[in-house]
Amino acid sequence: MKLARGIAALVAAAPIAVLAQTAYPAPRYGPAPDYMPRDLWASCSERQDVLSQRRADLERERIGLDRENERLSRENRRLADELRNLDNHNVAAVDAYNARQSRYNQRVEDHNRRAAEMNDAAANNNADVQYMMNDCVPRGFVWRDRDWWERDGYHYSDRYRLR
Repeated sequence: MKLARGIAALVAAAPIAVLAQTAYPAPRYGPAPDYMPRDLWASCSERQDVLSQRRADLERERIGLDRENERLSRENRRLADELRNLDNHNVAAVDAYNARQSRYNQRVEDHNRRAAEMNDAAANNNADVQYMMNDCVPRGFVWRDRDWWERDGYHYSDRYRLR
């Protein structure tokens, strides 16, 4: 009997659950063009090349920063070991350690500044990619297919006709 009441309660609550769903408006798109003008394709193609190169440069910079981060981590561990073994009564040793620690802190600060600059550049690149996509994709440019089209040697008029 309890099972039947439970099923009846679920059936009665189903219409209320439907009302709780969120409805999103359908996206509105303009009419698709039947071709992409040559100058627009050339502009989008050039923008893609520049943005791809910027992304590759950022990736190389990130790899360099990661390597530097590992070197800084190793040096931090070495300085921590040195601090544990440091004779606090030897003023010259303490001064030498403080000088090394100060140089290390300066390198860390420089590294963090370069990482922040790289993150800003990556954010700018991502925004520029989005602007390029907003400008070019609705007009028929497809980012991922460009290399394939150029490699296989299709002609401009064959590539950009909508089917």
